[in-house]
Amino acid sequence: MPTVENGKLHRGLSYEDYDAIPGLRSSDLKLLKRSPLHWKTAREKKQEPSEAQEFGKIFHSMIENGEDFLQNYKIEPVFIGKTKDGKESTRSAAAKEARDRWYADLRPGAIVVKEAWIETLLGMMAAVKKHRLVGNLLKNGVRETSLWVEDPETGVVLKCRPDFISEQGFLVDIKTTRNAHQDEFFWDIFGTRGYFYSLQAAHYNHCLRVAGISPGESATIVAIEKEPPYGIMVYPLDVSNLGPGEQWRAHLTKIYAQCLETNTWPCYPEKAHELITPERIELPE
Repeated sequence: MPTVENGKLHRGLSYEDYDAIPGLRSSDLKLLKRSPLHWKTAREKKQEPSEAQEFGKIFHSMIENGEDFLQNYKIEPVFIGKTKDGKESTRSAAAKEARDRWYADLRPGAIVVKEAWIETLLGMMAAVKKHRLVGNLLKNGVRETSLWVEDPETGVVLKCRPDFISEQGFLVDIKTTRNAHQDEFFWDIFGTRGYFYSLQAAHYNHCLRVAGISPGESATIVAIEKEPPYGIMVYPLDVSNLGPGEQWRAHLTKIYAQCLETNTWPCYPEKAHELITPERIELPE
């Protein structure tokens, strides 16, 4: 595991190394919001990333470091083997053994891409290249960086992995989605359930601010659809947009610090909770 220096941007660090080096990240905050015990359980269980998460990681690799991607990507073949009753299946033990052998033979740094993803990835990249505003946002600046800082309020080590930092130190975050239209994506940004991207942006900005890299007062989210016509929407966020996310960031970081200090990880409060009944719905005749 490489050694990292707090307050310094680290370029070229693999996601695996970033993941292994301790630090509180925005995804941890989302779990802590549910409950500290849910966070602790998830960390101990160490769940495998979903297919959507893997796809997003591949797309980020393409857009953040295209040359490295082209040199290191490998298309994963479909592995088929016979089951005990003689039927061919991708879930057979033979197929799994073949897949494991193929992965074992990969050279270090190889980026595995499912064949079914190629058309979508190329379509999304073409849409990005044609989008003038996104092209201007991604000019110059710094890509593919990792950052660790010590939170001045709690002493907790924080970490983040910004997609892109402009020459002026402003954050640009790229998101893949099924629907980038504001009527739907609004809830991905500001909804306290689900993705809550404004919380993530607030965490990133706080880290950049503590490191002295940026005033951390704004962020831009670029939402790119994963289906034709691969629509793109750009959402600039200012201090007022990021305010609720920043409040949650500070609150959840303090909760995490308290849990570390006391080594207690509570779940839901042990009390009855009243539900607010929705307004009467008028049904059609």
